[in-house]
Amino acid sequence: MLGFLSKTLSNEFNLFIDLGTAHTVIVVKDHGIVLNEPSIIAIQELGPQRHKVLAAGRQAVELVKKNPGNIYLRYPLRDGVVADTQNTAQMLRIFFQNLPSRIRPYIPKALVVVPFEASEVERKGTLHILKAAGINKARLIDEPLVGAIGADLPIHKPQGFMVVDFGGGTVEVAVIALNDIIYCESLKLGGHRMVDAIIDHYKNQHNLLIDRENAERIKIQYATSIPRKNVVAFSLEGVDSRSGVPKTITTNSEELSLILHPFFDQITQAIFRALSQTPPELVSDIMDGQLVLIGGGALTKEIAERITNDTQIKARIAADPLLCMAKGGHRLLLNPEILNELSWEE
Repeated sequence: MLGFLSKTLSNEFNLFIDLGTAHTVIVVKDHGIVLNEPSIIAIQELGPQRHKVLAAGRQAVELVKKNPGNIYLRYPLRDGVVADTQNTAQMLRIFFQNLPSRIRPYIPKALVVVPFEASEVERKGTLHILKAAGINKARLIDEPLVGAIGADLPIHKPQGFMVVDFGGGTVEVAVIALNDIIYCESLKLGGHRMVDAIIDHYKNQHNLLIDRENAERIKIQYATSIPRKNVVAFSLEGVDSRSGVPKTITTNSEELSLILHPFFDQITQAIFRALSQTPPELVSDIMDGQLVLIGGGALTKEIAERITNDTQIKARIAADPLLCMAKGGHRLLLNPEILNELSWEE
């Protein structure tokens, strides 16, 4: 690990950061969630290999809406890890600058979650970005552990838990026991990939161009994990890909959900692979109903029913699945003894 990361007592940390593909969340020990913004920046091109970052988060989205063509959006994270180091650091600096002045003294020391399968190079890259953004001491913690803590699972016990974390960049299937990750697989088929698939489908099958905001909206509102259940028709507006004129089609939740069907099949197969790599005594715990769904994708209609039907394991959705990572981070800040018990490498 880098020099500025040291294995110190966890009570030095008062700030927690979830640097996600879809959203960046910042939690402060004494204040709770102080920032929850899209992980996105607005960029203006100044010339060959030159650009300027104008805004981040929701401000970036609004800026592009008011200045189409001149300014464009960029997602500096992809598949759960940093894809653009310079712009990720700049995005974090903007987020920090927008925090209330009373929060800024907490910035230099932070707990930060990373995907379990992030490589050593990716982890070191994340630490470099944090330092460039103004964080002098950081500790990286694997996402499945933090999410499980946020889901109120007693991971310190010798009992097996399976957590399926539906993130914007990845879906992580993890088995946890005794404050450690027994097995984990990261699937690059998170919410952003699902949105990409929706956009491609309506372009290829209906010659309809829709933007990411519209695709995300219908995914949340109409998509279901069981395509032929409670089918609902709806109108979808966009632009004709051939003529460039506005166009509206009528589609339904079944067509939309069938686009996502292969994604859920892959998640089911990942659950079976996890079980095959898990000690039998922990498998019996999981089979008894210790399979918990967290993250934004856990809000997909009928997702728990779909996984239960496919695996014959009773799946349940954690309370406030979108906030499990933030809740877990906040709990670690408030309870240093829990953080000091977690397995991690220096």
